[in-house]
Amino acid sequence: QRRQAEARLQARWRRLANLTQNTALVAPTVEVDVERLVQHASWEETKARVLMASPQIAEQVAAIEKAKCEVAYQRAMAVPDLNTQFSVQYDDATGDTVAGVQIGMPIPIWNRNQGGIGRAAAELTASRRRLDSLERGLSRRLADTYGQYESALVQVEAVQQDVLPSAEENLRLAKESYGAGEITYLEMLTAQRTLFQVSLEYLAALNQLSESSQLLEGCLIAEGTVLPEG
Repeated sequence: QRRQAEARLQARWRRLANLTQNTALVAPTVEVDVERLVQHASWEETKARVLMASPQIAEQVAAIEKAKCEVAYQRAMAVPDLNTQFSVQYDDATGDTVAGVQIGMPIPIWNRNQGGIGRAAAELTASRRRLDSLERGLSRRLADTYGQYESALVQVEAVQQDVLPSAEENLRLAKESYGAGEITYLEMLTAQRTLFQVSLEYLAALNQLSESSQLLEGCLIAEGTVLPEG
């Protein structure tokens, strides 16, 4: 199993090197800091951070602001501009200089730009609904990932604090008993096998905890993850 895991690790590093065009990439030694993995914020704080940092959410917020500007522009188009005209004339017969001012404004009785305003308002509503859909989809994915994180955390803590110490103690006592001739070799081997199995379960729980932790840290940005529509 270890050799298979090492082969998978090397294969993934080769893939990463190919994607980044960096053939000098070398797989580093992995060290798990359990204390760091368990130091995530609460659900509400994590949700707020993920929504704030999401590029999809930021893009949709910008689209809403653009739609608001378009609505304001279309409404402004419904208000006609004032037309002004100044004139200065000289009357040869009387020798008088005559100045005139004309102010005109079209009255929007039939055309109040209802069509333009309606289209802009509809786009604003659609943009807001898309934002709501994105937030709900991201929150749903986050809830699943956070649930996986909490489940893995409970398992890690249980194995680390209770199961693993008990298995280690049982193996120590089994070795002492075997040395004293009180138990058979098979019984001691069973205790050793139990410790190995518990250790594998602990590593699997750490793996799940690490994956969900990395997804939370990366704001759920991962290969193959697509925000659901609707």
